[in-house]
Amino acid sequence: MRVKELEEENASLRSVIILKDAKIAQFESKVKELTERLNKNSSNSHKPPSSDGYGKKPAFPKSKCGKQGGQDGHKGGTLLMESNPDVTQPLIPLVCDCGHDISNEPLIVGEQRQVHDIPRPKKEVIAFQQYNVQCPCCGKVNKGQFPAGVNSAVQYGTRIRTLSVLLNTDYKIPVKKISSLLGDLYGITPNEGSIMSNNRRCYEILEPVEHRIKEEIKSSAVAHSDETGVRVEGKLHWLHTTSTLMCCWSC
Repeated sequence: MRVKELEEENASLRSVIILKDAKIAQFESKVKELTERLNKNSSNSHKPPSSDGYGKKPAFPKSKCGKQGGQDGHKGGTLLMESNPDVTQPLIPLVCDCGHDISNEPLIVGEQRQVHDIPRPKKEVIAFQQYNVQCPCCGKVNKGQFPAGVNSAVQYGTRIRTLSVLLNTDYKIPVKKISSLLGDLYGITPNEGSIMSNNRRCYEILEPVEHRIKEEIKSSAVAHSDETGVRVEGKLHWLHTTSTLMCCWSC
């Protein structure tokens, strides 16, 4: 009788063990699945880079394996002589090595060399002088009209504002360095508020263009979407872009 009870108990325990083994296998499979899911990123799956979160590391330039300089098949560029140089500086010898005066002798054109350079930067100040004219008929005083955009007694011109926006938005130069650069080149040192105001003004002017680009992309049969990581003050941000062959929209 006792043997039979032990056999039944043993069979029951075996059933429990089999059931627990099945549950353990199920849990191990789930843990493996979750671990693989956590280890997935943009480099080993179809997930976008933005899903990597703050774990994304800064991109470093790839090591150069090929030869330096111009590559095979690359069309090189070289400076060419200008047929109409801006300045021609004659180099005329006045005294021969023997000491004889040759300043009045006929000149023979010899070798020519050219230096390509940029003109010395110079600030240009345009003063608009308003004149008043009184009408002899009715006595009304008529004032000359200032050009559109000339609203202050002293202000920066369009070219300076445009260059400021270009340097900051396209060339990614910080506003403080833009002020220093303009100061070194032109003696003009706009403050940070002026530089950021130029960006806002450009944004407002280009708002209709941005709207047009968005509409063109939305109506396109095919559009390409992409994203890239951008670090701002040590924090990771994401720049998402959508483009076609003709248009590009970033947000």
